[in-house]
Amino acid sequence: SVHTPVKNDHCIACHNPHSSANKNLLKNPGDALCFQCHAGKKELFTKAVRHAPVKDGDCLVCHSPHASDNKNNLVSAPPELCVNCHETGDAKTGDASFAKAHNNYPVAKKDCTSCHDPHSSDKKGLFVSAIHGPVEEKSCSACHNDPASAQPLATVKQGSDLCLDCHSD
Repeated sequence: SVHTPVKNDHCIACHNPHSSANKNLLKNPGDALCFQCHAGKKELFTKAVRHAPVKDGDCLVCHSPHASDNKNNLVSAPPELCVNCHETGDAKTGDASFAKAHNNYPVAKKDCTSCHDPHSSDKKGLFVSAIHGPVEEKSCSACHNDPASAQPLATVKQGSDLCLDCHSD
């Protein structure tokens, strides 16, 4: 994944070739530089609950400005990227706050972005806007085995049998 200005040999889109008050001769500091081109996405970063790097205007905590082996120029892929800052410990015996936040389910090696928005959200916990009710209510056991079971992420029923327990329509 190569950032478009780099791919197009257009370094001066971000860097001033002569001088700058900003580190690395950048034309603007922090996210102001990113929003020069990504202004249309700014609303995605300004919802009520914002991820700390977004709040600080520091896109480079998660994104590489030039190129990356990961989608969206991420410095590493989730969950590796996320656990660089968010300590998870071992799902069953490690960090108690992470385990408690996830109802003791072993999700530390799952893709965090399947439930959490990495930028901002209108929901506490940076939940994505369309999240299944039992997940938001921390009622994981409505669909999944007990977290202490041998297969905690397996569902208690298969296919539509599971869905029809709650969704009769």
